[in-house]
Amino acid sequence: MSNKGWGVIAEEEAGDELASFDSYTQNIIRSALNDLRLEDDPRFPARRPALDVKHLEHDAPGWFRVKFFNRHIRVIYRLLRLYSDELDEYRYDEVPWDGDHENVISIVQVCYRDDMTYRETRRRYRRTTR
Repeated sequence: MSNKGWGVIAEEEAGDELASFDSYTQNIIRSALNDLRLEDDPRFPARRPALDVKHLEHDAPGWFRVKFFNRHIRVIYRLLRLYSDELDEYRYDEVPWDGDHENVISIVQVCYRDDMTYRETRRRYRRTTR
């Protein structure tokens, strides 16, 4: 895949969550997302392997999280294709590719890690798969 970079969008709740962090933390998150968007496949960062990315196979199959150890922050995202005005989610086993579409990282949740984190992730996942 030739890399033009992935677009990054935040779903409404995630945008509000990101805005609730202080500016220093927002910059840390944005920097990591910028690194992630430059990857050929944001599921498996090769250019910046220090990004701690994991597939959420039990809580939200096909979704991923980036973990920030020093801040206990989780950014949950999914990979989409944008055709004209229609979004289509990549399956976990599907290889992202270039074509007549734009590849997009969609931020689903931005939060501090606590006991409710993945419960909320599952709720959002169920809502998007209906």
